[in-house]
Amino acid sequence: LEAGRNIRYKKSLDRYGVSVAVVMRWIEACPQSAVKFFAHVASHTAVAASLTIHGRALGKMSADSPVDQLRSILPLPSILQILDYCIAKKLNEIIDLQLPGEDGCFVCARPRTQAAEVAISVQLWIEKALDNHSQGGVAQSDVQTYYDTIQTLRICKWLEQRGYEQRNCATILRLQMLPTILLHAGPIEIKIVHRSRGGITGSRIAGAPGRIPVEETMMSRAHFWRTLGGTTIDAKLTMSSYIDNLFNIGDSPSNAVRIQEDFEIQLAARWNQRIKPSSCSVMAPKGCLQQMPDPRKWPRTEVMECLGFQIQHNAETNLAWNHTKNMMWRAFFANCAKSDARGLQTRSKMKVLTRAVRPRLLYRAIAMPLTQTRIQAIDTQQRKMVAATARLKFAPGEDPAPYCRRRNRQASALLEAHGKWSRDACKALYKFDLHVRRNSSGKLWASSILRTRDETWLHQRRAACGLHTGRTDTRALRGHVAQRWEPAAKLARA
Repeated sequence: LEAGRNIRYKKSLDRYGVSVAVVMRWIEACPQSAVKFFAHVASHTAVAASLTIHGRALGKMSADSPVDQLRSILPLPSILQILDYCIAKKLNEIIDLQLPGEDGCFVCARPRTQAAEVAISVQLWIEKALDNHSQGGVAQSDVQTYYDTIQTLRICKWLEQRGYEQRNCATILRLQMLPTILLHAGPIEIKIVHRSRGGITGSRIAGAPGRIPVEETMMSRAHFWRTLGGTTIDAKLTMSSYIDNLFNIGDSPSNAVRIQEDFEIQLAARWNQRIKPSSCSVMAPKGCLQQMPDPRKWPRTEVMECLGFQIQHNAETNLAWNHTKNMMWRAFFANCAKSDARGLQTRSKMKVLTRAVRPRLLYRAIAMPLTQTRIQAIDTQQRKMVAATARLKFAPGEDPAPYCRRRNRQASALLEAHGKWSRDACKALYKFDLHVRRNSSGKLWASSILRTRDETWLHQRRAACGLHTGRTDTRALRGHVAQRWEPAAKLARA
């Protein structure tokens, strides 16, 4: 019953014409029969082999993607969804006990974590490195075809050696390896049977063992990486992971890359998995004169894509803001500008606009230190969308200039009535700042980085260099200083 409550799409019918909601009703009505049935499915090879999973092959970035950029969507039958949740929950509890984590390493994509915690850490590290004469670096890479190359049998042996029951390991293998996969790619149907490696992409059982190769390698090598990691006020930070996405920071670009290369060697030796060559990149703060790694394998980038966020080497956020605007307008045209939305009343249109566009802004606003100019820019974008949604038209005989002023006044009034997104963005940034400073898990990188070379330290540097000069003697280059996190948090609170 707990599994049914935690599955998102309960009413969707599978290829057998059954939904999770129907299975839940059956479990409530006949609990003993249901338990026997699920035990029979999980423990009998012939039953697991008779199951068929119908999936689709889609382009990862577009409809015309190359073969190596395809993604398989494999929705599980309702019965397997229930088993998938129950087994994965117990399995994650075992893995949490075996891999509690190491100091300086941060594992994201777990309960009570979010991708923004990694992105904020990278943004703050570049900001702090710029205040250290541009000394430091960030390296990034992805594990190649991660779930498709997972050595499921090797992982089950690893679990068995650490006390996981053999019959449970056999159940994992049975449910991951035996079902027949029918992959649909347009008019073509591909049948995949007798698999010996890889997991069923998207299943919880694949996700739980999928933690082991990355987390076990991080835990076994963390003590070797501490001499190479980024130095903060109270810890050495080395590697952060988001499933198969890896991020390293170091006191120099070379140190960050050396951690990545050691991880790649150990991952190949222990788990027979490789790093995707095209995913490797390194970013150094603007003005960095430290030795750089081999550019053929580790190209230097000025903008790093970090889990949907854009991090710049000068700690600016103008490119991230441009990307956010594009995402907001895409959401606007996909929802509010549709023909079926034009017949709605203005109040309903405003609700659709807020529900479709506002989350795109708030998700990315927490990684962009706000300025007064950025707040005004957010209001400008909202005003344009409100004016377009309300369809404020020319009055008979009205000139363009008075029309623009009248339209802006009416749109501004609607902004006040329905709530400004800039206030919501400030509130989101302020709450995230409190979350980072609270650091209830004790493992957030951003908390340690934020206390390193903080506002008090900058005041001391200004005092040492002369209060009236405004300089800190901490920058390798003269020029515009991007908005730092702490002033942005104070602005958001105000």
